[in-house]
This record gives sequence, structure tokens and C-alpha cells, in this order.
Amino acid sequence: MGTRTLDRVRRDAMGMFTHNRWTGVVVTVLAGLAITVTGGCSKEKKRVVRAPAVAGTTTGASTGTGTSTVTPAAPMVIARGQHSATRLPSGEVLIAGGMTSASGVSNTAEVYSNGAFVQVSPMASPRVDHSATLLSSGKVLVAGGRADASGLQVLASTEVYDPATRSFTPGPALSHPRAMHAAVSFQVNNMEFVILCGGVSQGGAAPAIVADAELYIAQSNAVVPLQARMVTARFGHNAAALAGGRVLVQGGFASLANQLAPVEVYDPATNQFAAASPMGLDRAANSLTALARGGILAIGGQAASGVESSAELLDVATSRWVPLASRMLSVRRDHSATELTDGRVLVVGGRDAQMALASTEILAGPPGAQANAGSFAMGPQLAAARRMHTATLLPAGSVLVAGGFDASGNVLKSAEIVNVGAAGQTGQGGLFISGVTPPNAFPGSMVTITGSGFSPNPAQNLVTFNGIPAQVLTATPNQLVVQVPQGALPGGTVTVTVGGLSSNPFQWGIPGSQPGQPILTSLAPPNGKDGQIVVIRGAGFDPNGVNKVLFAGQQATVSSVLPNQIICIVPQNAQTGPVVVETNAKQSNPLIFTVDLPAPQILFVLPSSGSPGGITTLTGRNFSTTAGNNRIYFNGQPAVGLVSFNIKNLPLIGSVSEMVVLVPANATTGPLWVEINGQKSNAVNFTVNTSSPTPTPTPTPTPTPGAVSITLTSAPSTLTQGSPLSVSWTVGGVSQVSHTNVHLDNMAHSSAEWQTGIGWDFGPIQSGPAGAFSNTLTPSAPGTTLYYVVHVQASGADYYSAQQTLTLSGGTTPPPAGNVTVTLTSSPASVAAGATYQIGWAVAGAANVSHTNIHWDSTSHTRTDWENLAGNFGTIEVGASGSYTNTLDAPAAPGKVYFVIHTRADNVDYYSAEYTIDVQ
Repeated sequence: MGTRTLDRVRRDAMGMFTHNRWTGVVVTVLAGLAITVTGGCSKEKKRVVRAPAVAGTTTGASTGTGTSTVTPAAPMVIARGQHSATRLPSGEVLIAGGMTSASGVSNTAEVYSNGAFVQVSPMASPRVDHSATLLSSGKVLVAGGRADASGLQVLASTEVYDPATRSFTPGPALSHPRAMHAAVSFQVNNMEFVILCGGVSQGGAAPAIVADAELYIAQSNAVVPLQARMVTARFGHNAAALAGGRVLVQGGFASLANQLAPVEVYDPATNQFAAASPMGLDRAANSLTALARGGILAIGGQAASGVESSAELLDVATSRWVPLASRMLSVRRDHSATELTDGRVLVVGGRDAQMALASTEILAGPPGAQANAGSFAMGPQLAAARRMHTATLLPAGSVLVAGGFDASGNVLKSAEIVNVGAAGQTGQGGLFISGVTPPNAFPGSMVTITGSGFSPNPAQNLVTFNGIPAQVLTATPNQLVVQVPQGALPGGTVTVTVGGLSSNPFQWGIPGSQPGQPILTSLAPPNGKDGQIVVIRGAGFDPNGVNKVLFAGQQATVSSVLPNQIICIVPQNAQTGPVVVETNAKQSNPLIFTVDLPAPQILFVLPSSGSPGGITTLTGRNFSTTAGNNRIYFNGQPAVGLVSFNIKNLPLIGSVSEMVVLVPANATTGPLWVEINGQKSNAVNFTVNTSSPTPTPTPTPTPTPGAVSITLTSAPSTLTQGSPLSVSWTVGGVSQVSHTNVHLDNMAHSSAEWQTGIGWDFGPIQSGPAGAFSNTLTPSAPGTTLYYVVHVQASGADYYSAQQTLTLSGGTTPPPAGNVTVTLTSSPASVAAGATYQIGWAVAGAANVSHTNIHWDSTSHTRTDWENLAGNFGTIEVGASGSYTNTLDAPAAPGKVYFVIHTRADNVDYYSAEYTIDVQ
């Protein structure tokens, strides 16, 4: 066959190398490295091929499983081949580096986003034959390569691409220059690594082929050389991750004399490379694909006997390579092989023994461990023959084919989209699923299913995730928006059934947002008491790791851990709220556990009579220790504020709870009771004194001349809800102040009441020499009219300023944590009785809105009451930051509607200010 040499090597989007070796007897370039070989020709031979489709048209092929098409995509910003392509978590595709001509190497980068290529900030160095590895953070490690076409400038530098800024920053230096190496990420003990192994370390007339390896440590952004060395020095090889952090290294070239390299495996447990089960053929320039359903598939490539059409599968259960009985319709090398969402494999382009190819093939099955599994069929024809291109699976299930070299060796700028017909599609009108986005999500999250043949009536589409029905929220003939059901486990299929006809089963997973993140699918039982056993089912638990279970923030005792099940005990004093699991410090999605408390019991109320605005104390048992969960009613009228909550021991009675509450302004004589999570206590009679008007609290008198004086220098009377209140004052008549701050409440008080420490909010306490002081606090007391005084303690006596009135307006209640904001964007000032009206709002600063809707009522409430309102809710929506709307029906009778916007984002609840609408 004569002498073969290698002229170019490139790394495809899956992190694996393929190769282009020019057939003939003479070339003067080895992967861009200068060498000397005599005789022969360096041009590809011409031969007659099928004419490519005209640009702008669509070509199709019947695969036996539906029609497949190729459509032109927007061209890349820069023509390039031997570049890298990396699909980012957002669904964008990062294109970096590569050859832009026979002598040009590029440092440019671009992303494919929303159907177009957009140039981003360039790399610091031109790169080709580099590696580009996606990290769990969403960033991309770009390492090594060469900076010139001659191969003299092999790089030891790395760069890290950040999708958030669309730019590269310098990474740690490699231990030595390295190009045409292999790189793959893996995780061990919750640590993320990228192994970079083999390649060439120098160019020139005698390029150095290396057998060493090094690790990039993602957590520390550092590179550490490995003492372990590969069994065979090699370049232009493939690598793929195996279970347990092991890495398979396959193929490539072991010397300039074209010796093909066998298979070996790196094991981090032993920190050694070891020879692995051999393939039927040592092959290079092949594709190597790690299949989602198990196994690693090698297709085509260069063997000692020539370019291959064969394929073989590594059966991971037996660690043996099994040849596929079916062969490709064409011999291929320097092609791409992409696993589709339904398990089939799309093979694109490459070259045969003579020139570049425009054909594609589809491996159906998908292949299993049996020797006769899987068969190749002709796919659609590309518009341009291409090799050393990239092929990237897009979120919708189509494949982006970009760049490369054409049949004449020209660098391509064009890109094409390959849509493979759905496997096993059934149903009238071609009912099938073409994509599910996002490609993974927690139960309870929203996903969009695209395809055809759906019913525009949501109720007529039965959508199942691994057989579990999901709620369909909106529907068109080509798109469904559904909520992932509780109980759906990671991995498996989504199907749509309409009128008894089912779609193709679409492969979909439910992993967390990070590798190793646990997933909760169910609690059994979902409610109970402290001390009770609860079985948590899901995935991603680590029997050998650290697993913490938290019930509304309280840690539970874990009895046993399996990969898909945790048995634990509900902690003492547990409260109703989210249950989350932390496995090796990575937190799961939440599921709600309801704590069944005994019915509350009122023992006595003192005093048992009072005036509106007055104070009474409820003493009893089984009150919630979360004060806001206790809803107190005076003859059906909710109390406007809970002043204090205490637990104490009384003689002969024992442990009791004591709540001090304010009598509502419109309270009337009748039964008083406490309600907690729908459970009502016994009722006791409370008499409301209405014979004389409630006395207006008198403001604290101004201190007498000569005594300690408090002078307010800045005392706002109005404030936007959610904004901080800043109060300034000076203290005179004394040399030293031992204590001064602001007291704030939603009720006016007499001087004596202020001195008891009553109030919702207190400013920071300060002390020091008499003079100027100030406090800043954000009011959380409910209501729109608040009251505050300045408190001073000096020379052992207490002094209070005159009482100030503060009016709140607009704005939103400040979030308890983070930067999430909820803003009302549209609401009618008035509506007709019984009419339909719409309310709009916007959520900003939230990564994940798991619940947002309207709470409304015919009466005004405190924030605590709004949080515990048992009815009158708008439609619950989920998604991300952005705009939302609810459509409501006005009450049949004139009056007012009071409402707030409730948003649960990133596991935190937010409530807006209270708004009103007049019903006429």
C-alpha cells in the first residue's frame, strides 16, 4: 500500500480526536510538524461524486423510521476546520480555534445561539489540535494545541471560557507543551478533574511523542503532573470516561511509521494506566462515542489494511469489544458520530480512501452487546462534502454540522442542520417528539416538548415521563408545555398519546444542575409527626458518602442510605416545610413534608375582655413554635398582630405556650380560637368593650427643660415599602448615653406601652457620649401606617421621644434573602362586580421560579395572614425571571379586592405589598 503519513489531527465536539491521513506515498507535513519523507503527491485524487444539493434547499432521505432532512444553517463568522465545538449548558455551542487556511491558525471564537453564529472575545493564543473540555461549572477548559501551521509552536498554555462573560481568561500552565493529546473530565470523591494525556510536546524535524499525563483540578484551577505513564506513547488518540472515574484511551498513532495504538485504561484508584481488552482492529481516525444507554462505540477509521467501514462496541459489563454485524455503506475516517436523543447514531461526512464525503448514515438499534445488533442505513445528503468538521447535538434533537474541509481541501464557513426522522413514529398526522427542553430538570419544573401531531387542547394530550402522567399546561399542534411529575426518575423516556395513538419514546433525563446532585421524587408518607420514619425515594444518594436530610432546616437522623432510597426519622420539633437532601454537599430539589400537630388547645385567656387595639394573652398547648403559623380569630375577625410568643412552665399545669396578641380594631364579642394548618382549637368567649371609644394613645411628652433631651434631626413621615428607614437624633443634658435606638410598630402606643418593649422592629442599639446618633432599619411590621419613637437610656433612666407616624406606599416587601424582586406591572383600579380582570407582575433576580401566583381576599391581611391564607389563589405558574399574569373573577357583590403576589424562587418565599381593587 506504500507509506502513509498523517497531515492533520483535530478534536471533535465530544472531546475525542479523529484524524485525516493523506493517502499516497509522499507528504512533507506530519500534523503540521516538519519532517522529511521522499516521493509521491500531496493532493487528494479527484473522482466523480453525487452532486451536492444547491445551497438553500433541503435534501431528504427515508431511513425507514421517518424522513430525515438537511437544511442550511447561518454560516459561521469565520471559515475554519480542525476547530473544537462544545455544547454549553445553555444549549449554545462554543466554536474555538482551528485552521482558517492552509497556513492560518485562528485565535477566534464564536457561539451558535438562537440560530446564528455570534463572535465572542478571542483566545489569547491561536490554537489548533487543542482540547476543549466542558466543566460542571458550565465553563470550558481549552488546553494546549499548536499556534502555527508548521507545528513549531506547540503550546503549554490553557484558557478558560466563561459563558457568562463570553470571554476567555488565562488558566494554569501545563507541565510542558502538548498538542494532539486527549482530554476528558471525570469525578472522584466529589472532585472534578480533567486528564490530559499523550500527544506531542515539540514540533520540528523530530517531533516528540509523549506518554505522560497530567490532571487539571477544577476546584483549585491548577494542573498537577501524574507519575503514571501510558502503556504506549501516542498522539491523535481518543478518550472517553468510564464508571468510577476511569478513562478509556483508544487509537491514535504510536510512531511516525504509522503504527496504530491499542487500547488502555487509566484508573484513578491505582493511579496507573493498564492495557485493556483489545479491539478487533487497532484503528485511528475513527469516531469514539460513549452511548447514554451503555457501551462505547468505535466506528470506521484507519486500520492497517486501509480505511474501514466496520464498527465495534465495548460492552462495559464484560470489558470486551464486540464487532457489529452491520457495516457502514461507505468506508470513513475523519468523520463525526453523534448519538441522538432516541439512541440512534448519526455518522456525518469524513473521507474515504480518496476524498471528502457529503453522505451521512444512521445506525439504528441502538447497538447492544450482541454481535448482530444495530444496522446502518443511508441518511440525508449534506450540501457540501466535509471532513474535520464538528457535529453537535442541539437541545431540540437536531445536529449542527459546522466547518471543516471540502473535497478540494478548502476551509468551509458553512454550517448545516441535520434532522433525523423520528424512530417508530405513530399516529395520524405524524405524531412524534423531536425534542424536550431543557434536556433535564427536577420534578415540578416546566419543560417544553416539540414535535408534531399534538392536540391543541391540553386535556387531549397524555404525556408520561417513564409511565408517570404529567400535567399539560399549554398545547399547540407542535409544542406542549408540561410540568415534570413527582416520582419521575432520572433517565428514561417521554411519550405523548393523542386519541389512543402514541408518539416515539423520547430519551430524556432528570439529573440535577450539577454532576452528583441528588434528586428527590417522593416522600413516604408525605406527612406525619416528629419521631416518625420517612422513606425518601429518588436518585443520586451516596451510600459511601455524606448524606444529610433537612426538614425545614432541621437535620434528621439517617438510618440507611441506598443509591435510590434514604430512610430517616423526622426530627423533634419539626415544622411543615421543604425536605432536602445534601449528598456530598450538593443539595437536592425540595419536597414538602407536612407535620401533623395535635389540635391546638386554649387553656385560658387573660384578660378575657378588652377594647379594640388592646392586648390579651392566650395560654395553651400545641401552638406552633413558628409564630406566623398561629392564626388567631376574635369572633371570626383575624388578629392584626402577634406581639410575642413564649414557652414557659406553670405550676401544676406544666409546659405551655403563651401568645400576646392585639385585639382587632373591628372585633366584636364572641368566641376566640386559634387555627393552625387547618386545625381549630377549642373556643373561649372574649368580651369586646364598646361602651366608650378606644382612647387614643398619648404621645410621650417632650422631656422637661434641664433633663435629658431628645431632638429628632431627621424623622421621615413617608416611605416606600421595602425601603430602609433612616432616623437621626441628638441627645443633650447628659454626658454619657448607655443605650439608644428606634422602636417601631404598626400600632400607636402610650409612653408606658413603649417602655414595655412592645414593637415589631428595633433599630441597632448604640451607646457613647451624648451627641448625634442615627439608626437605619427596614420595616417588616404589617400595614401601611406605622409608628416609631426614639429610646434613650442615660443615668439609669429611660427617655422616649415624641411618637412619629410613618406612612408606607408602593414598592414590595423586601425579600428575606438574595436579590429577588417582585414588581406589580399591571392591575385595574376598579372592575365591575363579577367581571374578569387580569393582574401582571415581573420577577427579577431569580434563577428558578418554582411557584408564583396571586393571593386575594375581600379583607386586608398582615403578611403573616397572607402566608397562611387557605383559599382564593390565582393560577400557579413556574419558570424563570420575567413577566407573569393571572386572570381572576371579581366578586359578585361590590366592595374591595385585596391581593398580594406570592413568589417562591430558589427555595425562598417572597410576598409583595398589599394592593387593592375597587369592585363596583
